[in-house]
Amino acid sequence: MSISLHIGQCGVQVGIKYWQTLLKEHEKSPKSPVFFENPDTATQDYHLLRAIFIDLEPGSIDNLSASSIGDTLRPDNLVAASSGAGHNWAKGYYTEGAELIDEALDAVRAEIERCDCLQGFQLYRSFGGGTGSGMGTLLLEKLQEEYPGNVFHDTFCLPSSYCRDGMSEVYNVLLSWAKVHESCTFGSVIDYTPVSSLAARIFGTRSTYPGWNSITSAVMSDFSSCLRLPTREMYSLPKLATSLVPYPQYPYIVHSLAPGFQPSVFKDQWPTLPEMVGLLGTRDTLTYDCQVNRGQNLAGLYTARGTFDRMQFREAQILFEQDSKFQFLPYIPDAIKSTFIDDAPEDYRSSLGYAVNSSSIREMLITARESFAAIFRRKAFLHWYSGEGMDEMEFIESDEIISSAIFDYQQLDHLPPLWKTYEDPDGEDI
Repeated sequence: MSISLHIGQCGVQVGIKYWQTLLKEHEKSPKSPVFFENPDTATQDYHLLRAIFIDLEPGSIDNLSASSIGDTLRPDNLVAASSGAGHNWAKGYYTEGAELIDEALDAVRAEIERCDCLQGFQLYRSFGGGTGSGMGTLLLEKLQEEYPGNVFHDTFCLPSSYCRDGMSEVYNVLLSWAKVHESCTFGSVIDYTPVSSLAARIFGTRSTYPGWNSITSAVMSDFSSCLRLPTREMYSLPKLATSLVPYPQYPYIVHSLAPGFQPSVFKDQWPTLPEMVGLLGTRDTLTYDCQVNRGQNLAGLYTARGTFDRMQFREAQILFEQDSKFQFLPYIPDAIKSTFIDDAPEDYRSSLGYAVNSSSIREMLITARESFAAIFRRKAFLHWYSGEGMDEMEFIESDEIISSAIFDYQQLDHLPPLWKTYEDPDGEDI
């Protein structure tokens, strides 16, 4: 069983769409106790969500209560304040968020008591705002202190460079990412820059948050399908982490979904399996702004939903792995796993999701660091953070952590060949 934590306005809004998608999918399939709970043990009615929604502003929580999933949540699992964080990481981490953190932790403890076997936590938030970035980071650290043996999967959205809500987002991203790099078991990165471009092609405008939320929820519901729908492979949250993170210093994964996020385009002729494999990594299927063919791919997971010929799928997978554009570490056997689920997503005849742990994530880390350096060297907007009790050294330390992470990924790209020989002290080849 895992507990979902939706933090901040983005986390709550994505959560509404995400759980609406899950509830529609489970109208035909039994609800999994991993994601749903049954308040009446005499029945098999798993209708309450194992989810907690947290925000420092009441507006998004009020919208949640009035939405179609409002009746599926316990009132105690809605945690809100009235102050807001004002797009300030320091407010979410040090002041306003610190005042609400005990109430949030009480809700988590109560939810854990209703779990038979806790696998871990799944966080959904944005790094751009103050609540998701600041309070979300504080909550992650507190949970790690109290429940150190569990898996922490952090799904975070990076703000779009096309539609910024404020320049403080640059600070929030770096501060949050530095903390996450030392805290989470593994993280899913959703970059709203390519997502906003996708939304422009699908909905006609870049700045449509419902469109962004729809794309994000489609990716995350596909990724979580192996945890909640019948499949031969029997995945769990710890098994996902073990499969996708061979080294703890490389915890990030990125996602794509074929045939894309506009299934109506293919209603006349649905893509074949080899065609869907070929679509992965194209601009109509990805939610990240980096080139996975420019780095080393450590591990991957295919999620095939619908009716598939497994032999045909295996042949297409081998061709994909042998493609010279994609480099996989030669000493990790079976780096790419696959799982098959008979139930296709709503409005899809079939779909193919792909989650990959790639060193090309360094491109996004470099972008975050360069954006931070451009305004930090001029000390712009720092007074908003120092006014909440932050010290300038925290920015410098966070920058050093991200710099170290970039260096680690660059080292991965320059590993010696597997067949290189080494000499022992006596001068003989080993």
